[in-house]
Amino acid sequence: MTAGGHDRNAEALPPGFIRAALDYARYTDSLMDALEARLMALEEVAAARWPHCLILTLQLRRSLRASARASAGSSFAQRRREAVSAEWLSAESAVPRDEDL
Repeated sequence: MTAGGHDRNAEALPPGFIRAALDYARYTDSLMDALEARLMALEEVAAARWPHCLILTLQLRRSLRASARASAGSSFAQRRREAVSAEWLSAESAVPRDEDL
C-alpha cells in the first residue's frame, strides 16, 4: 500500500485478471476432485479382498462403460475420452463465478 491507499501491484494487472485467476483455480479444483474420485475407485478395487474385489471390479467396469455409451466414437477408448472431456466441460460450467456469488 502507498500513502494514498492504493496498491501499485493491483494497478499493474489487466482488468479482469484476478477474476479469471480465481475462476481458473475453481475449475482446476473441480477437475482435481473428479480425478481424486476416480483414483479412489481404483484404489478400492486394488485393496479389496477376494471376492469383494471381483464385485467392485464389475461395478467399476459397468460404471465406465455406461459413461462412455452415449458418446461418439468407434472404440471404447475414443468414447471414454469423449465422455471424460464432456464431464470436464460440465464441471467447468458448474463452477460458480464471482458474479454468481
